[in-house]
Amino acid sequence: MIVARLPRRSRGLTLLEVMVALGIFVAAIAVLSRLLLIGQDGVEYAFRQSEGTTIVENRFAELDAGLITPSSVSGQSDSEFAGWQWSMETSAGSNYLIKVSVTAERTAPGAGKGFVVAMSRMFFDAASAQTAADQRNQDAEAAAASTTSSTTSSTTSGTGGAAAGGS
Repeated sequence: MIVARLPRRSRGLTLLEVMVALGIFVAAIAVLSRLLLIGQDGVEYAFRQSEGTTIVENRFAELDAGLITPSSVSGQSDSEFAGWQWSMETSAGSNYLIKVSVTAERTAPGAGKGFVVAMSRMFFDAASAQTAADQRNQDAEAAAASTTSSTTSSTTSGTGGAAAGGS
């Protein structure tokens, strides 16, 4: 009896299958590495944003505490935030308010690429409010004095006429 043998299928992978799998693996690694770089850039951006915001908020806190006066000045940040420069500009607002704008700027060394954080807040100007209140008090006192003097002169002239007529 003759038994016919069927051709056996090989149990291993062909070269084509290995090459396709390797290509998919390399593409996945390339995508993942790019995602890591994007994530690293996001972390760097958030870190710089946090530093700049802290510098600006520190200037506002110094204004609130009365350590500095609202004026147009600039300066370097302390050693904790090396490489940052800040500037403060003021402008007159309304109703005894001063608009204070603080900008913190960092230039990356050698890259020419900078990072800027800017904020503005309104502060109560106690000096101009006090000056206005003093002026109102002086005006009120002057008006009261002029009203009193005119009332006194009217009363005096009226009394004098009645006394002359009664004699």
